[in-house]
Amino acid sequence: MKSNALLVIILAFLTSCNNAPTPIAQATVESTVNPTIASILTKTPLPTITPETTPLSENWETYSNTEYGFSIKYPANLEINQKDHDSLFIGGQIQIWINKLNPLKCRGGCPVYENKESVTLDGEFAIKSSGYIGGDGGTPEQFSLYVVPRNGLYYNFMLHAVGLLNVPADPMVVEPLKNDEIIIFKKIIETLEFTNYH
Repeated sequence: MKSNALLVIILAFLTSCNNAPTPIAQATVESTVNPTIASILTKTPLPTITPETTPLSENWETYSNTEYGFSIKYPANLEINQKDHDSLFIGGQIQIWINKLNPLKCRGGCPVYENKESVTLDGEFAIKSSGYIGGDGGTPEQFSLYVVPRNGLYYNFMLHAVGLLNVPADPMVVEPLKNDEIIIFKKIIETLEFTNYH
């Protein structure tokens, strides 16, 4: 009789142990449902905004093009890479070229334009656009482009996320423009002056 009662107590104890969650399982459930702030920050870091660090001052140089009648200032630490008389790079990312073709009209292998707006540069009508380009053997990248139609030509000023920089090409990733690059490019564009008006 006593042995039967003892057996019932042991079985009741074992049953209650099997139904109770273990500390490890409970901790796993809590960490899944209530992730800590540290883990949230690790998974989704907040974007950082870089302050302006390159004011327009005496350490800027002036590029002048007498053939096409314009000048533009740029930070002295950026080198001019002149491709030919109507195409050049300032540093590795800012491209300037002048030609008779409107870059905003697609002729195959076109950029994807996400935004377009009318602006004025040195009193001249211009179109500011942005989007991304690349992928046909090059690195997909974001860009910002100003196009100034004047005297039968198109003056193009483009900021590339990559440009001539040596960035590994990953066809699945579009290289983004950085905030400090956009700030400096905007300051450079604001210095644009046209020197002939015929």
